[in-house]
Amino acid sequence: MTQRGGEAKAIEMDEIGISGGAGTSFAPFMNRASVDSRKWNTHVGLYFQNPGMLTSIDAEIGNLVGSAWIGRMTAAVAPAALPLLGLEQGYGYERI
Repeated sequence: MTQRGGEAKAIEMDEIGISGGAGTSFAPFMNRASVDSRKWNTHVGLYFQNPGMLTSIDAEIGNLVGSAWIGRMTAAVAPAALPLLGLEQGYGYERI
């Protein structure tokens, strides 16, 4: 992954809540791939079902999210998804 320029590459990671949990060697790789994606001309896709699992790896990971798709979730979990969407709590987004 040290190649710069050239054709675009893709790294797709599924079930990152399990694979990237705290204490695994995968979490640093996932974080590094997300941070250096532009330098490597790489699309990094992170797929997960619980937003709290991703934010527990790095509280500021929302800064690296270029786009997000959020599906149905419980009212208790919804506030954890807001930072991934670039939204703040308290404006009613949690109830949508």
